[in-house]
Amino acid sequence: MDVQDYVRILRTRWHVIVASTAVAILVVLGASMMQTPTYETSTRLFVYPQSRVASYAQMLNGGVLVERTLDRLDLAMSKPELAAKIASSVIPGTMLVRVTVTDDDPDRAQEIANTLSEEFIALAQELEATESGDSGSPVGTRDGVGASAEGQTALQVAGPNGSTALIEPTPRVTLETPATVPTEVPTDRQANLTLAALVGLLLGVALAVLRDLMDKTVRDSRTAESLVGAELVGAIPFDRGRVGMIAFSASNTDSVITQEYRKLSANLQYRRSSSPSVVVITSPVSGDGKAATAVNTALALAESGHDVCLVEADLRAPRLAETLGVREGSGLSDVLVGKSTLDEVLRETEYRGFALLPAGDPPSNPSELIASSATRETLERLRLRYDFVIVAAPSVLPVADATVLSALSDGTLLVARQGGTSKGQLAQAAESLNRVGASILGVVLTMTSETVDVAKKAKDYATSMRA
Repeated sequence: MDVQDYVRILRTRWHVIVASTAVAILVVLGASMMQTPTYETSTRLFVYPQSRVASYAQMLNGGVLVERTLDRLDLAMSKPELAAKIASSVIPGTMLVRVTVTDDDPDRAQEIANTLSEEFIALAQELEATESGDSGSPVGTRDGVGASAEGQTALQVAGPNGSTALIEPTPRVTLETPATVPTEVPTDRQANLTLAALVGLLLGVALAVLRDLMDKTVRDSRTAESLVGAELVGAIPFDRGRVGMIAFSASNTDSVITQEYRKLSANLQYRRSSSPSVVVITSPVSGDGKAATAVNTALALAESGHDVCLVEADLRAPRLAETLGVREGSGLSDVLVGKSTLDEVLRETEYRGFALLPAGDPPSNPSELIASSATRETLERLRLRYDFVIVAAPSVLPVADATVLSALSDGTLLVARQGGTSKGQLAQAAESLNRVGASILGVVLTMTSETVDVAKKAKDYATSMRA
């Protein structure tokens, strides 16, 4: 995949990315709103001498102190649960230790902090009393000025034989600042939402790419061109407001869709190999928009001043006479069996320069009629009378009619529906047409959501043909 593929994915599957981002934001927002608020308070303990500060700070959430606090307050929680609520840290450059307690109950947080500090002071006194009773307070002797191992000034006393004994100052722990009324711990909601949006965006892009890789339908012009081996000559957008098959009307002469059909007709004129031309319009399967493409392409050609005949060659399901508002009855099938002449079945429409050869009564053997020599003769006679003969053929894959008609024509337009026609169907249809020697003039994408500069493609093609 290259940059153009990623741009196309972002353009066509943007709703997946937006939805993923929105869901991630809503989940985090909901979780933050449902989260129980927590409250924080702290006490400060003064520890003397400084040599005790680091070790005492580590004892503050130890098992012994936690257990004594639990017993005193009779809290309904385990030792690990209480320990997780306690944090201690040394204030740099001081002999102060900060004890922080967080809890979802502000009163309980304050009570735990004060009780923990009181129990720690008592525990420290017990430990120092035990240590003093075991070994005494002297920590060592040396000549000169006395100092403890940690650089703490010690008391010098005279020792035996003229030596000096260093007496460690009496350790003590006091409550410097008791716990105040707890404050609610602020949550960084904005940062969480930003992170959620980023994660949702990346996940959405990944899902969009994955869906595109798993999508077996034709989604863009490059795919259609590579499967057919011909250039895109038309991209007909999806028109939600259009009712019926005909895009051209008195009140709708300059819409986006009519402009695209005009581009298609201009592109077709650049590509015709002879004048006049017989052009078959077909698709791999039904539902791709081939009939609407044939009708509106013929109308665009007639609008530009050409005499056009639209041949309804789908003898199994005729409907163009009703669509164009002309009299139904005899048609192509009657000409092919010799029941009617061409002049008897041609219908003039309300559009200047636009005639219709309807399908006629559905025969019992449509494929045999299409494959007969009468079809070739009929198309040759129409070729002599009109500038363009547009043949609305059946789908390629279900029956052989379209391939027979394409072999008799000057060129074929292969119609595919964006997001509807599968890649395998389009490739198989192109292969069937190539097998009978049909000239594929180009691909027409219908129901598109992207704009393709087919007019520029037409000019580039014409320039290459003149070179």
